[in-house]
Amino acid sequence: MEYVTLNTGAKMPLEGFGVFQIPDADECERVVYDAIKTGYRLLDTAASYMNEEALGKGVKKAIADGLVTREELFITTKVWVQDQKTEKAAYEAVKASLEKLDMPYVDLVLLHQAMGDYFAAYRGITKAYQEGLTKAVGVSNFFPSVLANICENVEVIPAVNQVELHPFFAQQEALATMKAYGIAPQAWAPLAEGKHGIFTDPELTEIGAKYGKSAAQVVLRWNVQRGVSILPKSTHVERMEQNLSIWDFELIEDEMKKIGEKDLGHSEIINHFDPQLVKMLNNRKIHEEKENSIPAGLSAFPVGEPNTSTAQYFIGQSYLAPVSTSQVPIFNVTFEPGCRNNWHIHHAKNGGGQMLICVSGRGWYQEWGKEARELHPGDVVNIPAEVKHWHGAAKDTWFQHLAVEVQGEETKTEWCEAVTADAYDKLD
Repeated sequence: MEYVTLNTGAKMPLEGFGVFQIPDADECERVVYDAIKTGYRLLDTAASYMNEEALGKGVKKAIADGLVTREELFITTKVWVQDQKTEKAAYEAVKASLEKLDMPYVDLVLLHQAMGDYFAAYRGITKAYQEGLTKAVGVSNFFPSVLANICENVEVIPAVNQVELHPFFAQQEALATMKAYGIAPQAWAPLAEGKHGIFTDPELTEIGAKYGKSAAQVVLRWNVQRGVSILPKSTHVERMEQNLSIWDFELIEDEMKKIGEKDLGHSEIINHFDPQLVKMLNNRKIHEEKENSIPAGLSAFPVGEPNTSTAQYFIGQSYLAPVSTSQVPIFNVTFEPGCRNNWHIHHAKNGGGQMLICVSGRGWYQEWGKEARELHPGDVVNIPAEVKHWHGAAKDTWFQHLAVEVQGEETKTEWCEAVTADAYDKLD
């Protein structure tokens, strides 16, 4: 396997495995496991594929069986158009993907389409990058002029642009634009989704015969020799192995040129310039829209402002309002439905800890190694120092509690791993 060095310094395999159009959870989990066992180390999914959870389970099983470590894998996901409307929506979409994948980070997050408010959305995934939720950010389906525009106006240049790339749509201008900005090209549909008779093309077959390779293997090799990372897909182990067997031969210059001459100059898979397609993609919903308005009269205490200081340690949105800042610090903490914080520990040399006084809604509190406790208005939770715990809202209701800081010496909070989706879903 060969690698490309991204503009972040990270190394990304030049060949990976995509799970587009594998919506069945059990099948997706199986093929991801098989792909890792076959030797793939780059795995590509997306929120809109509806299989992030299955991919995460396949990865977890492969790690548990000793096939690979997480550090050896490069995992990509994408934010869908529905969540490319605001910075917050894109940022929350990254966190939602991590929850489904059951991972603390991914290696790359892409904006799936150059649609919606992609500048705001790019700021959202950049925030996720700056907080360590992803190792790199990039885009997908950004044509040269759009790519240049975003590169001229953002703080962090995209690391990757994933676009349709194969001999019948070679996109030389797109590759030149990416090279100018130091962006790594990546190919979806590197086998043209089987169109154009690509698997039986006489010229491709003839070139392949010289090396003992198939037409498909020649096409994949052609792209990687152009410096393009490729994402072939198959649910069959034998085909996975064939697609990966492209690193023991090299096409000569005349063969590269002959293959490139098949370029039609346009896609016959999708037309991103079709207004009806743009309308359809903008209106495709992959999840229910969240209710953004905070219900009136949750309690007598103010809701306050969005919690930005520790937002990276929460799944979902929380809000903080200072109730008392003298004598005893007290904050009113508001959780939207489904929001909860990571496992964490309040450390102190002496004293310390925290007290929760529940004032509205329904929530959960759990200490490490113990059953979760359901919380209702009037409940009081005493949290000693050095106890690992988490708390948050139930899935179907807003939740508020007062957080009373217990005075102590040398106090600090240690934030730990997130509460897994599986564990949280079992509570309700």
